[in-house]
Amino acid sequence: NPNQRPLQVLLDGADVGSVAPGEQLRVGPLSRGRHEVETRFVRRRAGLSVTTSLQTVYVRGRGDTVVDVGYQNQGIVAVDNTWVEPMTLRIDGRQVTVIAPHQAFASLVPTGAYLQVLAPNGTTVLSLRSDARGLSRQKVQVVAPPVAWVDVHNPGRVPLRLLDSTTGQDLRSVAPGRTERIQVASGKRSLQASFAGQHVDSVALLASPWSPSRWTIELPRTASLTVHNPNRVAVRAWADGQDLGWIAAGDRVIAPGLALGRVEVTLRADGRRSNLVSTSVAWLEPIVGASVSPQIAMRDGRWGSYRHHRSDRRSGRHGRSGRIAHR
Repeated sequence: NPNQRPLQVLLDGADVGSVAPGEQLRVGPLSRGRHEVETRFVRRRAGLSVTTSLQTVYVRGRGDTVVDVGYQNQGIVAVDNTWVEPMTLRIDGRQVTVIAPHQAFASLVPTGAYLQVLAPNGTTVLSLRSDARGLSRQKVQVVAPPVAWVDVHNPGRVPLRLLDSTTGQDLRSVAPGRTERIQVASGKRSLQASFAGQHVDSVALLASPWSPSRWTIELPRTASLTVHNPNRVAVRAWADGQDLGWIAAGDRVIAPGLALGRVEVTLRADGRRSNLVSTSVAWLEPIVGASVSPQIAMRDGRWGSYRHHRSDRRSGRHGRSGRIAHR
């Protein structure tokens, strides 16, 4: 056996032992006549059992009959997939197997055969010519590059900050309405998007070095409305009919969880002679919401606040200023 691996020997179909590399196996005595000698390369852990030679010999009864199994122009190629996705192995253009993540596959391959390892999207991860011969072993390891890319789209109107929560690394901001290509460590990642320290969205994805992943940030479907009261009197507020309660002069109220889009805000304050009413429209945007500071108006259309003067109450006339304040 001139090869680098032991071979199993079968004589007329019966296992008669194995012959080590560079050694001989002597079998006999044999009856005269025709015999078949088969040698096999066996690798039980890999499930390999390949016939390397099959010869017919004639024993004539005088001296030894020598069988030379020959030097094999093939060898063992073991492909170790260290990546988190299955990889496809092709030999000379023919698909041989799909290697599961963190698994290895070994096969007897002709010397000079062309090997390709393909990612799930068809990208060639590595390619080489086999130089294994004489049943030698060639090890090939699929190792992913350390960095990958993720295309992140921000559909909103404010910049969003990105964080790799897997490592705690602060990445970069994505401008409003833009798609930015972000560099991250390859592998399974957890990314977060935030605005002014407020969590907006998060995703778990596989950052592949062979094909960029894509993440469209999902914006909240509701937002908060802030109603400021710039008037000198307390007012009661409604947003699309939802009672927000009383707001003190100069104070504000925040109404969370309102549907995006148009919202009608109504303020009302009770006066002695009439009601003060203001109606305005706000547009709620994702994340930032909306803020309004409407002034109240009397029913006669004048703006201001009730301010009753004592002389006016006796005469029933307005003061010179024409402004009326709630008291």
